[in-house]
Amino acid sequence: MTTSPRRARTALVVTCAALTLAACADTTTGTATTPAGIPSNPSPTKVAPSTTKTSTNSSPLAALKPCELLTDAAKSQLGITGSGSELKLGGARTCEYRIRGENETTIFSAQLWDRAGLSSLSGNPNNTDVPDIAGRKSIQTAQGGGAGTCAVSISVTDHAMAAASVVAGVDTTKACQLARQTVELMEPQLP
Repeated sequence: MTTSPRRARTALVVTCAALTLAACADTTTGTATTPAGIPSNPSPTKVAPSTTKTSTNSSPLAALKPCELLTDAAKSQLGITGSGSELKLGGARTCEYRIRGENETTIFSAQLWDRAGLSSLSGNPNNTDVPDIAGRKSIQTAQGGGAGTCAVSISVTDHAMAAASVVAGVDTTKACQLARQTVELMEPQLP
């Protein structure tokens, strides 16, 4: 089964929207909103830890676990401590990390898209072509889930990609810088 471009794009927006909604804390003022046409309760599901790295999936990413994409050294560079929470959001296998600050929570999401490549993101007005990462084509999607959200996606194959989404309060520039840094740190783990 192949994911349609619209479905993958919608899943990316849902992921960003879910991260935006999750970033709202009782110490942060403002109102979280969900883009039109996207359910306001995307219902992420927890994924039970796997004891093996095999899958019946034919994706080149099948052997990877999203919470293993960032090494301890990489997490340290980003200011992340502890392990992440593995989730299934939209069509992505995701690992979410939270850094609780005094005034806001920054959320990092490392994503594996087994059945959606960069072409599935075409047509999104929030997309920006950005320089390749280690020779891989990449696309930045700013504000897909509202102000302060950004995702950077990199190609693995025509039908598979990895991405990092970041929610950084309402600072989209900071979110995009952190998303790119996160993907750069994830890239060495990819096939």
